[in-house]
Amino acid sequence: MSTLKEVLANFKKELGNTLQAQKNIIDVTQKYIGLLEDAEGGGSGGGIDYSTEEQDTGIKWIDGKTVYQKSYDFGALPNNAEKTKATGISFDKILKIEAIAIRTTDNNTIPIPYVALTASSAVQIGVNASGNISIKTNTDQSTYNAYVTLLYTKSA
Repeated sequence: MSTLKEVLANFKKELGNTLQAQKNIIDVTQKYIGLLEDAEGGGSGGGIDYSTEEQDTGIKWIDGKTVYQKSYDFGALPNNAEKTKATGISFDKILKIEAIAIRTTDNNTIPIPYVALTASSAVQIGVNASGNISIKTNTDQSTYNAYVTLLYTKSA
């Protein structure tokens, strides 16, 4: 792996002072941006797109399987109940569950799971073996809409 100093020295060398280098500046710049991103471990920034379409994250799990990501609009949280939503995906492993809930009246945002000062206000989340997302509330949380993102590997 090249150091930043080496990358910059090569960049300067390739650009030079020639007319050809000026014509190729876009290609050379894109090449070195890619190298710098790779050196930082980010590729295209290291993040994921929050999409309701399944995406290959470009990441491999410790068993070598591809890690996928998919986001879900869960809708309103339940009123002192459990609500489930089918994912439609045959999972091997759920690696990460990211979830938030946004209150429709004032855009107040809470993480899920939500650990409250009083247990009755807590919000729990999980994914069962059938691939269903489950969110449980102990009070009326129906003014919040939930959004869930899963990172997972798929069954062969």
